[in-house]
Amino acid sequence: MKKINPFLFLLSFIFFASCSVQQFSTEIIKPVDNNEDTLSNYFHYAVNVDYKITNKETFFADLKALAKQKDGYISELSDYMVVLDIPRTELESVLAHLAENEKIIALDYRTENHTENFNNYSLELQHATNTRNTYLKLLNEAVTVEEVLLVETELGRINQSIELLQTYIIDINQKTQYATVTVRIENLYRPGPIGHIFVGLYKSVKWLFVRS
Repeated sequence: MKKINPFLFLLSFIFFASCSVQQFSTEIIKPVDNNEDTLSNYFHYAVNVDYKITNKETFFADLKALAKQKDGYISELSDYMVVLDIPRTELESVLAHLAENEKIIALDYRTENHTENFNNYSLELQHATNTRNTYLKLLNEAVTVEEVLLVETELGRINQSIELLQTYIIDINQKTQYATVTVRIENLYRPGPIGHIFVGLYKSVKWLFVRS
């Protein structure tokens, strides 16, 4: 019977112990207030606003100034849509500003709760870091070339996992610090002096046809 190498047996045990599986999810919940309990969790708010405007240039300039004032930024801009990323603590004041002109025709919220994901990734990161420390100790105890190569291979795998988990955590931190407001715009036609004459003629002719 082939003798079992205690070092390789220990290495295999640590490998299988490190292969735990965590469940990750994104829970959709209703909007919540910016209280202390909420801010300690990891929520991302996305708001879609359908908005009617009369002057696109003025409206765009107002949104850019608003984003800058709230320490946010414009992440997307087109002829018919503006996307603002703002600190989530400023979301209510931004929506209140948009509602001042009473031209909002539709508004809907979407709230994503990333708290469970963040906690799971953090636990996985702690576990992976502890496992790496164990492998570093084993590397010092390795005697043969085979043992050294095995440990270094596992260290490479663990380091990649740690980098990936750190990226996930950073992404959640960044995403949940900001709320996204997507403003979809619809132009309102405002006729000039001559245009008012044609609008009046059109309404008169339309009234005659309705009467007949």
